[in-house]
Amino acid sequence: MLNKQKFRLLRNVVISTFLVVALAHVFLPSQVYAENPATVQDGLDWLFSVEGTFYDQDGVHGSQCIDLVRGFYIAMGAQPVAGNARDYITNHVPYPFVRYARNEIPNGVIKPGDVFIRADLRNNGHVGVVIYASEARIITMEANFGIPANTATQNNNPVQRVNRGTKAQFMDYIWGIIRPEPTVPSQDRRDELLGDWTGVFHNELGIGGMRLSIFKSGIDYFAIITYVPVEGMNPRQAASGRSFGYVEFNEVTGEFNIIDRGWIESPPGGAWTLATWTGIISGETFSGYWVDTANSVDSFSVSRAEAQQAIHGHPLESFVGTWVGIYYTHLGFGGMELSVFRVGEEHKAIIQYVYKEGMSALYPITGLSAANVRFNDATGEFIVEDTGWIESPPGGGVWTLATWTGTVSDDTFSGTWIDCINIAGYFTLSRRS
Repeated sequence: MLNKQKFRLLRNVVISTFLVVALAHVFLPSQVYAENPATVQDGLDWLFSVEGTFYDQDGVHGSQCIDLVRGFYIAMGAQPVAGNARDYITNHVPYPFVRYARNEIPNGVIKPGDVFIRADLRNNGHVGVVIYASEARIITMEANFGIPANTATQNNNPVQRVNRGTKAQFMDYIWGIIRPEPTVPSQDRRDELLGDWTGVFHNELGIGGMRLSIFKSGIDYFAIITYVPVEGMNPRQAASGRSFGYVEFNEVTGEFNIIDRGWIESPPGGAWTLATWTGIISGETFSGYWVDTANSVDSFSVSRAEAQQAIHGHPLESFVGTWVGIYYTHLGFGGMELSVFRVGEEHKAIIQYVYKEGMSALYPITGLSAANVRFNDATGEFIVEDTGWIESPPGGGVWTLATWTGTVSDDTFSGTWIDCINIAGYFTLSRRS
């Protein structure tokens, strides 16, 4: 849970608890993550409110361009995502945002609220937000603007307006945009993928078996890919292992994208790469192609599996769902979301660390860990045991994993946690409807 290096520096200075919280209020403008998306004007109003400041949303490396975009995401009711500026080409796009490459932008129109991604991806790239757009001029709001590409200077320039020239010049400058489109569709196409799918994939080793489990948590859709034995497979093929990913739908192509983010359980026998799985649904079959991080490409085809039968009377079935809230230590508190689901006969969980107003600047606002879930019949407690990081929290250092033990009462899951170096605290989470 707690970064070991920071803890060693602070554990003998209890008064720092109050200083950290106070500084967080002074230097981090107050924002609240909301499930209901805001209007684009709400987001723009927030941008103007931080103009001229050295805005450091994540408390890492000073005021960087991604800090402003993280803050804009929060102002729009979205959860900020991890990564450098150049990673915004491939990382998760939370609702209500949609990503467009330059040649995919609808009608080629740039709008206020568009998050641009620089085309030149040297070093860590650059991002900002459009606040005015016409054919004659594009004006943006940017943080850390004007640092030469060959310097590592941090916190060099405050949030400021930047004249990016004509629209034609701006289009040459960008790779693409991430646009807020806060409309609630009558039905999210990703609902079509919910449930379990079983089938095969192909690679240079031949055929392999896979089980794809899609579930929804709040407004996000997630995927678990489990590799399984299949008749006729190469003995060198992955016969076990689980990866975790996000599910997206491309309105332009009509394709579903499952983007692997990390291993929950790595396959045995070497380093296996993560992939993006792109396909369409036809009847009861989801099929298409995959591309991994080494640019290998091949095909897959899975069919809808029979719905899992509930294990009637088992306490873990009542625990399935999403729980949101706060965890505490003597240094303050942080935000978290716990998603509990069933894969086959096992219960698993994903813990997502999120931003909460007033939280300690020491705690992560992004990060995903995988966990096993069990129930202690003797004590009546649910136990969630972290097994590994899918996406490590930002900021360097070694973040520890924890065991969360608690009981459920009136849609509240609360109890205590302890990590592998015996740092402990407590938590309280509420069931998300």
